[in-house]
Amino acid sequence: MKAETKQRLMSRDKGRAELIVFFAYIAAVVIVGIFHEPWFDEAQAWSIARSASIKDIFFDVPHYEGHPPLWSLLLMPFAKLGAPFELSLKAVNLVICAAGVWLILYKSPFPRIVRCMIPFTFFFFYQTAVICRPYSLMMLALMLAATFYKRRNEKPLGYILAILLLCASHAYGLVLAGGMCVVWVWEIFAAAIKEKRFVSVFKDKRCYLLLVVLAFALFTASLIIPADDIRYMNMNVGIADRLRNLKLLLVYPIDSLFGIYIDVETIKQTTSGLITTMIGGAMLLAVLFAVTKKNRKLAIFAVPYFGFLIFGVLKYMYWNHLGISTFYIVFILWTVMDDENAAVPEIFGKIRTKVESKLTVVLGKCAVVFISAMPLAWSLSCTAMDIINPYGMREVAQYIKDNDMEGHTIMMCWLYEYKGGSKFDDDYYTDANRHNMSNEMSDASALSPYFDTNIFYNFNIDNPEQLYSKFRQTTEEDNQHNFARWREYGYPEYMIFKCPIDSVFPELVYDDIEEMYDNVAMFERNCFYKFSAITEYVHIFKLKDEYIGKGKPNDGNEA
Repeated sequence: MKAETKQRLMSRDKGRAELIVFFAYIAAVVIVGIFHEPWFDEAQAWSIARSASIKDIFFDVPHYEGHPPLWSLLLMPFAKLGAPFELSLKAVNLVICAAGVWLILYKSPFPRIVRCMIPFTFFFFYQTAVICRPYSLMMLALMLAATFYKRRNEKPLGYILAILLLCASHAYGLVLAGGMCVVWVWEIFAAAIKEKRFVSVFKDKRCYLLLVVLAFALFTASLIIPADDIRYMNMNVGIADRLRNLKLLLVYPIDSLFGIYIDVETIKQTTSGLITTMIGGAMLLAVLFAVTKKNRKLAIFAVPYFGFLIFGVLKYMYWNHLGISTFYIVFILWTVMDDENAAVPEIFGKIRTKVESKLTVVLGKCAVVFISAMPLAWSLSCTAMDIINPYGMREVAQYIKDNDMEGHTIMMCWLYEYKGGSKFDDDYYTDANRHNMSNEMSDASALSPYFDTNIFYNFNIDNPEQLYSKFRQTTEEDNQHNFARWREYGYPEYMIFKCPIDSVFPELVYDDIEEMYDNVAMFERNCFYKFSAITEYVHIFKLKDEYIGKGKPNDGNEA
């Protein structure tokens, strides 16, 4: 009975078990999705699809968002036709993820137990299917690429289409696709030279298809070249800091599979944790190098993967990007196991012979259980936290509607930070010590899908029909222009968060806010990643009656 069970779990056959897992995956995503409230970047994408013109979706927005327009274009028909926000967003994402999972279950060469576990691991389930972002397109593209990889030379069209989808999904997709194409071109030319048929390369349909990919990639890259005034490219991160981050080349791979060094607050800066993770990461990479080299997949592993990692480390990578590493490692292992001549490196057998004992066998089994269970535990943890704890924006939107706040002047807080000093200094909470970025209001983007129009008078005040935040670097001239326009409305009747309105109204100081406004509501907001969570609070402030109508320029009624 034990041998029979093991045979079933390790089988590569496809049948009823895969069908049950497929529908269980869909059901689980739907159930968790009912509780999941879209985070800012999910709502931002919907707001772009809803309010941006097709021209801007192609030629303006991608320069600030960092990914090509495909995700916005997929959402656009639903958003512009007034379809329900959450239902439509989640349905589009679920279709994409379900397609990727179907490929894993029915096309991948993994043993049945692995195929049935992958869909419920953290980055395939919670981070990509429950949270709706363009990474789902990358996952589908890489699973398609893995499906067609084995026959890419005989029937290249499927592999080419998968690479085109990868290019269209994200900036990181472009990097991976570029590396994959470089390796393929090298293989084509190397084979031609070895077989002394170099001239025939210029008649090879694969080369013509790769030229199509190159043209599409260059066009796509031109769409997402960062704008000169994008904020994330103007954060004064020095070359030395970026080079110090090269240590993360050993952190990201293991943390994308089963490591716990990186959390929702970016990185746990503990020396022991970093050293342990880097050692584990080095061992993981050594295994991947050995396996791919033995199976003649080293180039397709190393060139795209390390291109992606180095790009992320030196430019920009956040914890939600680690799933891309997971998807690519699955792609690599898929291509290795899909080869009839797949083999285990001899060094693994030698190591096993030298260290094998009852203790090492037990430890090995424990390690396998740990590695397998960790990403499932992350999914379970985030699922439970998401069901129990709110993100808060649904509740904020409902409060605004229930209390007839629409039609009143509601100010949304903008991004700002203090330049220095201690919170106990008298001059800390002052306009002079404050760096305002009045162009950026991510929480307005998070709330806008719940309303028919822009309800925040200070959000995109020169273009109120634009319902999304543009991550444009704010100059002091921008601040002065925005503040002057906001002053025309007088003191806001409501504020979402405690806005530093002393920057807007020079006659005020920061402490006046406590005197002028009542804190009428507070909502908890939570984000989850692996076993960690970050909790913030959204406060709504209401202007006291004696200050209503005051604060307008030259009205003589300043506080």
